[in-house]
Amino acid sequence: MGTLLKSVIRYYQVWNPETSVLEKKSYTQVKEINFRIDLLHSSFIVEGGVKDMNTVKQSLRQIAYNEFTYAPLDTTLYSLLVKFSFDAILESIEEVVLTDYRTEKLFVGNYSAKLVDPFVKIDSLANYEKLIGRFKAVLSLSGRRVVIIANTKSNFIVIGSENDRLELMEYLTNKLLSNG
Repeated sequence: MGTLLKSVIRYYQVWNPETSVLEKKSYTQVKEINFRIDLLHSSFIVEGGVKDMNTVKQSLRQIAYNEFTYAPLDTTLYSLLVKFSFDAILESIEEVVLTDYRTEKLFVGNYSAKLVDPFVKIDSLANYEKLIGRFKAVLSLSGRRVVIIANTKSNFIVIGSENDRLELMEYLTNKLLSNG
């Protein structure tokens, strides 16, 4: 685990009664971004959003003299759902987004589907394996419900406690990067 401390300039406005104008003032704020690099499994995990991930990647490139490279996970989202189901941690699937979805040669595009029956059998999604671009699912980890949102760019949003996030990231590292 590591923490990147990044100085960020923020702005605010102050009313100047002498000139009757709002003046823009700046201040420096130090932002903390937690991240983890697992060299054994070649994984890179950042707590935060895509902007935080890009900030850490940029800093790593500067440290490694621009030799830092990364690649998305080599798995489909459907395969990930199958692993969750096989390991009996998949509680329900709440939403699936299909990319390049076509209907009768009339429409093509993204199709966002909220599942009517969240306890749908995983096999019913097999026909859409290559089309799943994002999903939202509820997992059961150590008896606690954790929500995960995953997309094809290997970005995961985990809604739960810090311990839940760490446990899920450990699970994903072991399952996806260790061929477990």
